[in-house]
Amino acid sequence: MTVAWTDGNSPGFPRFIGLLFLLVVILLCFSIPHRELYWEEGRRVMAAREMISSGDFIIPTVSGKPYLNKPPLYPWLTAVAGFFRGEVDAISVRIPTLIATLLTGACLVWTGIRLGLRRVGVLAAFFFLLCPMIVRKSSLGETDLLLTFGCSVYALEMLTISLLERKDLNFAAMIRMVLALVIAFLAKGVAAAPFVIGVMLATAVGTEPGRWRRADWWAPPLLALGVGSLWFIAVLQRPEGLTAVQEWSNEMARAGSSPDFWRHRWEYIAGVLLGFFPATLVLLFLRPRSEKNSWLGDPSLRLLAIAIAIPALFYLLWPGVQPRYLLPAFPLLCWMTARIVLLQFEEDSTDRFDMKIVSRFLQVLMVGVGVFAVTIAFMRNIDAEFWPSLPDLGVDHWIWVAAILFVGAFFPIHWFYKGFPGRSWSRLLMLLLAWAGLHSLVWMPIRGLQRPGEKIARNIERYVPEGRTLWHNLPANWNTLGQVQRDLILFDDEQQPQSGEWLLTVTPEPTSMGGVVTVIELLDGSRASLGVVSSQFSEEK
Repeated sequence: MTVAWTDGNSPGFPRFIGLLFLLVVILLCFSIPHRELYWEEGRRVMAAREMISSGDFIIPTVSGKPYLNKPPLYPWLTAVAGFFRGEVDAISVRIPTLIATLLTGACLVWTGIRLGLRRVGVLAAFFFLLCPMIVRKSSLGETDLLLTFGCSVYALEMLTISLLERKDLNFAAMIRMVLALVIAFLAKGVAAAPFVIGVMLATAVGTEPGRWRRADWWAPPLLALGVGSLWFIAVLQRPEGLTAVQEWSNEMARAGSSPDFWRHRWEYIAGVLLGFFPATLVLLFLRPRSEKNSWLGDPSLRLLAIAIAIPALFYLLWPGVQPRYLLPAFPLLCWMTARIVLLQFEEDSTDRFDMKIVSRFLQVLMVGVGVFAVTIAFMRNIDAEFWPSLPDLGVDHWIWVAAILFVGAFFPIHWFYKGFPGRSWSRLLMLLLAWAGLHSLVWMPIRGLQRPGEKIARNIERYVPEGRTLWHNLPANWNTLGQVQRDLILFDDEQQPQSGEWLLTVTPEPTSMGGVVTVIELLDGSRASLGVVSSQFSEEK
C-alpha cells in the first residue's frame, strides 16, 4: 500500500500542510456567526434551551411539545455548546457541525498517516473541507455532517484494519468505531444503517475469507445499537413514546406519486454529481492509463467503491430522496479521488490534459467574474444605483470578490511546496480556497446584515418582561421564535394560557384578546397580536 512518492515524509510537508489546514479552519470558523437562524436551526435552539430549563434530556421539546422526529444528539451538543458560551444562540447551534466537519477532515489525514499515504489523506481532506457543499453546510446547525463524521470514522477504521490485515482485536479501534456509530445513530437514527451495511459488506467480500467472523466486523454495530437503544427504551417509558414511534414510522413509510418519484431520482443523481464537486468532477474526467491506477487494481479503492455503491443504490430507491442523504459517503469518495490522483501523478509526473482543460476553464471563469466585479465596483463608485438588479453590495465588497477570485486563479501554490501534485491540481485547490474565502468573507457577512427574524424577536422581547413565559400558536415560525430569549409554550386544545399570561397569536382579533400591546408582522406576511390574556379570552378558549 505504501507508495514512495505519496508517503509525505519530506521535512517541509507537515509545516506546509499545517498552515494550509489552519487557513481552512479560520475560513470555516469565520462563516458561522453572521447569519441568523435558518432551516431547522430554530427548533434545535429551542430544544436545547428547554432541555437546560427543564432538566429533561430524554425527550427534546419545542415550545413544550415533544420534538421527536430525530434522536436528541444535536440538541444535546447544542446545549453543551451553549453552556460553555453562556447562551444558546445561532453560534452555539453551529458549533457541533463545525467541529464534526473539521474532525472528519482530520480523520482523513490520520488515516493517510496510518496507511503510509499521508499525501492521499491530506488531499482527500482538502477535497472534503473545500467542497462548496461542505463549506456551506458547515456554517449551519444541521445533523447531516454529524452523521457524516460518525459514518466516516467507522468506515475509515474498517478500511485501515482491513488493509493492514490485523489479525488481533484492536481494542482502541473497537472503541472508536463504537463511539462513531453511536454518534451516527443518535444524530439521525436509521439513516446511518445503509452506510454501516455497505462498509460491512465491502470488508466481508473485499478482504480475506472469513472476515465477517472476526469480532471487529460485527461487534461495533451491535454494541452501538445497544448503546443507542438505551435512549429509545427510555423514550418508550414515557407517555410521549407512542407519539415518537408514530413519527418515526411515518418517516420510514413516506411515499410520493409516480411523477415525483422519477423527478426525485434525477434530482438525486444530478445533485450528487454537482454537489460533490470536485471529487465527482475528477472521477468523471480523469481517465486511468493502466490497471495500476484503476479502482480494480487498488484494494482500498475496491473496498470504498463497494461501500459507496450500496447506500447510493439504497437511497436511489428511497421515496423523496435528496442528494444530502448520501453525504456520509462523500469523505470516502474524496479518499478514492485523492488516491487515483496521486497514483496517476506518480506514474506520469505531469499534469493530465483532461484535467488541464477543467482547471483552465475554472481559471478563466474566475478571472472573468473577477473582471466583472472590478467593473461593477468602478461603476458603483460613480453611480451607487448602477445596475440595481445586481446584489446590493458596496464597492468594498465587490473589490473583495475580485481580489479573492484573482488570488485563487493565479496564486502559484506549487511554488511554495513542490510536492503538491501538479499545477492543475494546485490551481484546483486554490479555486476551492477562493470559493471558501468568498463564502466566509463576503457572502455570509452580507447575509448577516439582513436579520428580519432577529428584529421581530427583539421587538417581542421589548414588550414581554424578562422571566415571563410567552404562549403562542405559531409553530411554523421557529427560526423567529428561536431568537426570543423567553420561555415559550405552544397552546392548543389541551393546554391554554391563563389570565395575565403573555400571548402571541394570529387567531383572535386584537379587540378580543384583552390587553393587546402591539401587532407584529411576521416573516410570512401574517400579522400576530401580542398582549396579555384577559379573563374573557380564557373563558372563550
